[in-house]
Amino acid sequence: MSEKSKSVDWLQLWRDFAPVISLALVPVLVGWMQSRSASEAVREQYVALAIGIISKSIQEQPDVDLRKWAVEIVKTSAPVQLSDALANKLSGGAVTLSSASGTLTP
Repeated sequence: MSEKSKSVDWLQLWRDFAPVISLALVPVLVGWMQSRSASEAVREQYVALAIGIISKSIQEQPDVDLRKWAVEIVKTSAPVQLSDALANKLSGGAVTLSSASGTLTP
């Protein structure tokens, strides 16, 4: 068998199996994208919940453990990390995160 016929055979083999491979990969990729999208949506909901908790004053939301949990959610989701000092102030209620203006208020 010559080199030319080997390459033609390889090309023909690829042409025969490429549709089968693509049919198998498309559902896998679609499922992966949907899973990723769903987990991003859940993450967004957790962040919104956490912001709601630390936006309230210590009188409105006195549970310090819940506030600490909320701060941890924000810390793990934020592209820029909160400092430990700010995280402690938010957890303890010394400052709140104003969801309306995006500012810290004492």
